[in-house]
Amino acid sequence: MHSLKLRPSELSASQAQRALITMTLLHRPTPLIADEANRAQRMNTQSELLPLFSNLDRELWMPILFDSHGLLAIAPLCHRIAILKEDEVVESGSTETILHSHEHQYTHKLIEYFPRILQEPEVAERSLTN
Repeated sequence: MHSLKLRPSELSASQAQRALITMTLLHRPTPLIADEANRAQRMNTQSELLPLFSNLDRELWMPILFDSHGLLAIAPLCHRIAILKEDEVVESGSTETILHSHEHQYTHKLIEYFPRILQEPEVAERSLTN
């Protein structure tokens, strides 16, 4: 059955997410706010979403504000990064500076624990808050 004829409850999570992104883009938001756009997604869904966001930035000049724990996954799409800890910006700067010359220990933990976030989210979350 064609997905346009499905009821919302019959859509898969990735189909529902794509539908919501499409409906949002119709309104041409400035900026587009992507809240955990790459969290808890299958890798093939991530591999579709991240290039979509890159195209929006490049082709439509649509600024995108990412809110994500997946720092290294979205870093290639970012011009600037701000690191927040407990609702406070602890470090900000160009992507290059944050990834290679960061000064704050929390930023170091985010970068160091990224592979663990993908494999064991609850373990990594506990490590980051300590």
